[in-house]
Amino acid sequence: MFKIMKLISGLVLTAMIASFVVVPTTPVSAATIYKYEWVAQSGTISPDGYAHQYTNLVPGQTLDLWLTLTNRSGKTIVGKSGLPIEPGKQVPVGAWGIGTQNPQDGTPYFLDTSSFILNNNRFVYYDNENLGDWADGQSRTMGWTIKLANNLADGVHDLYYRPVSEYLAWTQQVKNGYTLPGTDSDIFTRLIVGSGVSSTYLTYTNQQYGFSFDYPQPISPARLTVNTDRSQIGNDLLATIIVGVPDTGSASARVFVWSDSNLNNVVAKVESQHPGYAVSYLNLNNISWTVLKGHQDYADANYEVRIGKLPNDYIIESLADGWFSTSPDQRFLNSLKSLGDNLLTYSDYTNKYSIKYPSTWVYNNIDANHTVFYATLGDIWEFDIKVNTTSKTLQENVNVEIIDKVNGGYTVTTQNIIVSGEPAVQLLFQDESQHLYGNNETMIVHGGKLYTLFQGTGDNNQTRMFNSFNFL
Repeated sequence: MFKIMKLISGLVLTAMIASFVVVPTTPVSAATIYKYEWVAQSGTISPDGYAHQYTNLVPGQTLDLWLTLTNRSGKTIVGKSGLPIEPGKQVPVGAWGIGTQNPQDGTPYFLDTSSFILNNNRFVYYDNENLGDWADGQSRTMGWTIKLANNLADGVHDLYYRPVSEYLAWTQQVKNGYTLPGTDSDIFTRLIVGSGVSSTYLTYTNQQYGFSFDYPQPISPARLTVNTDRSQIGNDLLATIIVGVPDTGSASARVFVWSDSNLNNVVAKVESQHPGYAVSYLNLNNISWTVLKGHQDYADANYEVRIGKLPNDYIIESLADGWFSTSPDQRFLNSLKSLGDNLLTYSDYTNKYSIKYPSTWVYNNIDANHTVFYATLGDIWEFDIKVNTTSKTLQENVNVEIIDKVNGGYTVTTQNIIVSGEPAVQLLFQDESQHLYGNNETMIVHGGKLYTLFQGTGDNNQTRMFNSFNFL
């Protein structure tokens, strides 16, 4: 998967209303919606052209930052000292301030609290002492000083900003004559401490798909995002794990879990996403990797992509880039490993069946005739087995289930299969939107009992469990 990046003009200016700011509960009129357009900012442009940055910084260092904006609000911004302070307010209503974002109104861990003038999330307010009020169409420069934390480790820290009209409204950014939707903004400052390579790593473990990897910390914003919503990540993927901020230059380590279990198919798709990359092969951590190396988006970015198949048949793609260093993060890439493919056997001697499940999973006996296996207790990824006494034939039980599901608004398709030597019927339910990942249910009649296996769809662990089901 190629790296998606926003084109940024530099310092990310992120609109905020701090904990002391009251956002209106009713729509704000057009007169109170403030808009701005980025003009310039402090810092040197990074080699890739995507950020304004400061390099070779040391812990405790102070920096003078400045930001030039044009007022695009259609009205005049009154300076802070020209506004009255209402009872119970910390600052005047409508004061134009610059504060923190990502997280909104948070206190960046890499800054000393002396960097702020209020609530550890406000840097500066526009005032009219020297230049007067800020008319629509005019540009103004605001400056402030930040101090890096004294115990800050080497690493790359993205400092996000946004202007706000306190107690009234979040600002909106205008870019190339277009007002960005909502409160989107694309302005930030990159602070590179020491070598820019963090010496502190954390370990991420994914029990569902059976792998782990190390990733650098601190990262600003300190974020590891896991997304399993296939309506967002696409049908080709089961999960994405992104270190940093998705869709920005901060995300320099990514792992994708593919839904296709055919390694050749996945390698071909990934190669098509990175044309011209050099191909090599690597055996590491008992995984055979196809390695792609090359440049993407600009000449100075060195990308490395690895595609490999875990022992549990899941295909993993890991991607790192040399965004901040001469080569991609090898510790991250080399650390990705399987949690193992150990399968445990669960046997129910009362209902006379057994099934194998991943050693990283857990199970819960709801009652004597209902057992649920989970990737993590209560997780949406589960495998259910229910057993009921029946005097009906298999088809009669299937017909009852079909009628019940159709009455519930589902479309049902069936397939005759064999499970542990017994005839069985597999049912796939789709909701009214014809969602492709409905419940997969299999019904078997054996020894006067109806066995119903709910295995879900699109997951290799559940498929392996289903294939291991056996009557004792």
